[in-house]
Amino acid sequence: TRAGTLWRAGETYLYDPTITNAPLWWVSLNTNGVIPQAVRLLSAGPLPAPSPAPPGMAESDLPGGFQRGRALTVLVRTRPAAGVQVYAVEDALPAGWTLEASSITEGGSFDGANGKVKWGPFFDSAERTLAYRVNPGTNASPSAFVGTASFDGADVPIVGRRVSLRSPWL
Repeated sequence: TRAGTLWRAGETYLYDPTITNAPLWWVSLNTNGVIPQAVRLLSAGPLPAPSPAPPGMAESDLPGGFQRGRALTVLVRTRPAAGVQVYAVEDALPAGWTLEASSITEGGSFDGANGKVKWGPFFDSAERTLAYRVNPGTNASPSAFVGTASFDGADVPIVGRRVSLRSPWL
């Protein structure tokens, strides 16, 4: 997503050695005529610390219980911060769970080699509700889903309910 952000800003960028988090150390030179602090760094000293404000969030709404052999829907709601240029999301399926491929919303796709459902890049800051259906299979055990959203190159984990437990009465 950092590459998409730099592309949208005019494709001119430089490496800022004072930023220690890859890929955020790549900064745009297209700032409407203002020389970025990274260029002035040669004589001006270090840049101020980046803002601690989160670039956005992704929150999951996973059913708290599942029945073996019955599909369930996983929802991920995205909320990019104002000004986000590009974002993408990926969510990993627990081992042994299978995806209903036609159930992926918002143009997402399944990366079978890595067992991940992926969406984006989205070249805007629109909120979205992403969804897909999974089947825990007959031998499934309680499992955690793990995912990441990337906003302009800054990664954040998907939060919210990320564990589904087998319903003992089912």
